[in-house]
Amino acid sequence: MEFRPPLAQPGPYRFTLALDDSPPHCEFDVALPADKPVNTSRCGMRLELQTRGAALDASIVGLTVGASPKKLHLIVKRGPEAIYDSRIEPEYAAETTSRKESKHFCGQRASVSPLCIRGTSQCAPFQAVCDGPEDCTAGKVCCVSPESGHEYGHKSASQCASSAYCISRLAHIACHTDEDCPSDMSCADTSLATEFKPAIRACRGK
Repeated sequence: MEFRPPLAQPGPYRFTLALDDSPPHCEFDVALPADKPVNTSRCGMRLELQTRGAALDASIVGLTVGASPKKLHLIVKRGPEAIYDSRIEPEYAAETTSRKESKHFCGQRASVSPLCIRGTSQCAPFQAVCDGPEDCTAGKVCCVSPESGHEYGHKSASQCASSAYCISRLAHIACHTDEDCPSDMSCADTSLATEFKPAIRACRGK
């Protein structure tokens, strides 16, 4: 399964998995940054975490489960806050994975993406670090991209950058008035309002 957005620091995170709504549940804790091996001995199945980055930039981007349930219930919490809570019915590929291809994860295979709980600290609407050029140093704009937030984590959803860099990566320039935008653009794009808190307006071509 793929986590979009990924689980960013700081941790730790508690994972709870229930297969086919049957006890016992599989529970394990993951420190982030990692400081010790993950104990999954109570799960009775092979599990493998996928991470991105290292040290203080590490994040959890996926989890491979060595089982083929008809139903899967996943809960991921950081402290008391639930970040993911999804009930999933995997759709398995027609072709199976041979033991030669994967010693630990052979047989039926499916790729699933649990839904991040809207309004939580790591999910949309993302907490913006800026909502206009007044939040950035001279020569920088507030560059926002909910797509980056979903792909790389909530901290990547908004940042101060040059307007050229922002436009080159197909992101948006946050604004309050037309004066905050390049000369060939106006502050008229409200499509990002539900993706950020506070709601953001963005520049778009005239």
